[in-house]
Amino acid sequence: MVRPASLVHPAWLAMLARRMTSTCTIQAPSATTTGMGAPDPSWSDVTGQAGMDCIIVPEQEIEQSGATRTTVTGRYRVVLDRVVEVDPANRAVVDGVTYDVRGSLSPIGAVTILTVEEVTT
Repeated sequence: MVRPASLVHPAWLAMLARRMTSTCTIQAPSATTTGMGAPDPSWSDVTGQAGMDCIIVPEQEIEQSGATRTTVTGRYRVVLDRVVEVDPANRAVVDGVTYDVRGSLSPIGAVTILTVEEVTT
């Protein structure tokens, strides 16, 4: 049986590893509530998904203006140095900046590519 990672040239993986100068931690929401029963969102690191080497690449920026505020959504791709399962309900913290996960895939069986968004108002 041929593993997908064996189809990737080792020199390409080595080159990619040299460019992974950022670190990423995946966090999952905790199901906690306040004393009144309202949701109290808190986040915790996912086991085995903290401090992963990565690259973050800007993809798109969308600006929406309203009557009282302007919202800017920045979309990015984050390439992780390993294959991991990432739930779209999770978030990614890359070099201290928090991003909402919108999707993930592992097209070559050697890395994971996340689509993430940073929303600022």
